[in-house]
Amino acid sequence: MRRKAVLVLIVALAVMHFPAVSADDSPTSANGLTDGVTSSGYVCDPDGCSPTDKRDYWKIQGKKGDIVQVTFSGSMSNPAWWCPSDGWTGSFTMGSVTSNVDDGNPTAILSTTLATAGEISLKVEGSDSWCNDGFDYTLTPSIDKTNRDTDEDGFGDPSNVRQDCTQPEGYVADNTDCDDTDGAVSPDSTWYTDADGDGFGTDSVAAQQCVDPGDASLVSGDCDDSNPLLNPDTLWYQDLDGDTYGDGESTAVQQCEAPPIGNWVTNDFDCDDSDAQATPDSFYYPDTDGDGFGDGFAAPRLDCAPSAGFVSDSNDCNDEEPDVFPGAPEPC
Repeated sequence: MRRKAVLVLIVALAVMHFPAVSADDSPTSANGLTDGVTSSGYVCDPDGCSPTDKRDYWKIQGKKGDIVQVTFSGSMSNPAWWCPSDGWTGSFTMGSVTSNVDDGNPTAILSTTLATAGEISLKVEGSDSWCNDGFDYTLTPSIDKTNRDTDEDGFGDPSNVRQDCTQPEGYVADNTDCDDTDGAVSPDSTWYTDADGDGFGTDSVAAQQCVDPGDASLVSGDCDDSNPLLNPDTLWYQDLDGDTYGDGESTAVQQCEAPPIGNWVTNDFDCDDSDAQATPDSFYYPDTDGDGFGDGFAAPRLDCAPSAGFVSDSNDCNDEEPDVFPGAPEPC
């Protein structure tokens, strides 16, 4: 009985010294690694510890031509004192390449070259060993950006040159790119005349070159290059009452020119598209005496509809006398 109690005490003490779980157990919740920054974690095969955290997932971003290298370093986490020479085993995976690691081989370096910009997935997994199956680890990423073709447009950066017998990944035999951060800009770029500066050019080609020739755009299709408010992104609203203000509750049409049928405008300011008199620039005058006629000498208010104490008629000759207004009956 005493031997059983001692065994239970030993196991309890061992469990108390296991590290807390702090893992990303699925690829969708993977933590991100940062170039040059060391991150740490802990994994443990379920057979030898509690709580369990069998695997951790990590990820790192790169650009085309980047050489991404990650260094793994592992160490025993709370070795079991009742197991002489207790050790650990596991694996470190980067993409589709896996390296086995253990207490006799605690470091590993994996690397890959990106053919396109994207994300690389990494995994650290614990295995069943002798007594305590858990281990601590660190991951240190390093990204060699020498070969980076940032915009992947096929034209190289003249400030980033490499001499080699074979074409390195992410390099091209061309150094004429003027902006290697923008894939739309290259010596093959076609620039269209954009006189109104709205980001849309006419169908007239201004130049075919890398650098913007000025007053030009990489996008054509402008129907009126003298008006920056008219382009393929313009939103048109119905104007049923013809007061030049559109109905904001109607379905907008996005196109360069107004639809051919009906009245259309490029604003949605109308407050009542069934009443041509109800517009946001309607003048309303104070009607102090409440006779329905406003004071034409007072400052008017611009609004869609009259607020309390205001009217649209400004012909009151005396706004302090409710019995005095245009057309009022004369007293006997």
